Amino acid sequence: MRSYLFNSIGKTQEEFSGYQEKIVDFRNKWVVHFDPNYIHPAVPFYDIAHDSAVALHC
Repeated sequence: MRSYLFNSIGKTQEEFSGYQEKIVDFRNKWVVHFDPNYIHPAVPFYDIAHDSAVALHC
């Protein structure tokens, strides 16, 4: 299943894991549990998350 996912989105496991870490960190510190000291360069793009959901749904 993971190999299908990574092939479908065109990412390696390492790339996906790095992306996932950034998204979860942003969610935890900005969206869900607001931390006013959390500094982030920009709101992360959710394109990989979207593509992953579509691939797994198919």
